[in-house]
Amino acid sequence: MCAVAQPSGGVAPERIATCGFSAGGHLVGLLGGHFDEGDPQAGDPVERFSSRPDALILCYAWLSAMDMEPNDIRVPPGDTSEEFLKRISAERNVSDKTPPAFLWHTSDDKRVPVKHSLLFAEALREHGVPFELHVYQQGRHGLGLAHENPHVASWASLCCEWLDGMGWIHASRSNQPSSWMRALGRIEE
Repeated sequence: MCAVAQPSGGVAPERIATCGFSAGGHLVGLLGGHFDEGDPQAGDPVERFSSRPDALILCYAWLSAMDMEPNDIRVPPGDTSEEFLKRISAERNVSDKTPPAFLWHTSDDKRVPVKHSLLFAEALREHGVPFELHVYQQGRHGLGLAHENPHVASWASLCCEWLDGMGWIHASRSNQPSSWMRALGRIEE
């Protein structure tokens, strides 16, 4: 995160969004609560930047470990299982400094229950963090861009609209939409 956020290569350091699907969404959710602010006095230039992303995009993410059995997980020495489960449960680490989030899930996901997204969204609401949540009625786990399910595939356009609403898409330095926006078919050439 820190190295990507350095002002170089046309990257807008104030517009870093992290996106993750399933277990990758767990990492993104944790990054929204476990980050450092950076140290302007650090000798290493990378350490001068905050590791906090500016937006989270969570796609059918596994976010909560709170309903796991202690025997289902290896707890690091010196931790209690409850402390550890709390630390790795993204919804338990939300604060008013957590970045805005876009979440989507399907209500019949059998691998990661929709409850994970609902708990995270509720934690965001409790802390006054802006978010957008879309729950689709049907769709298997692991849909990705959901080309096989046109209704669920709308998540990508909705996410682009959400980013645009925050001034990210058309307010870039070059005033040109990103190539991934074109690839999703959201922006016409």
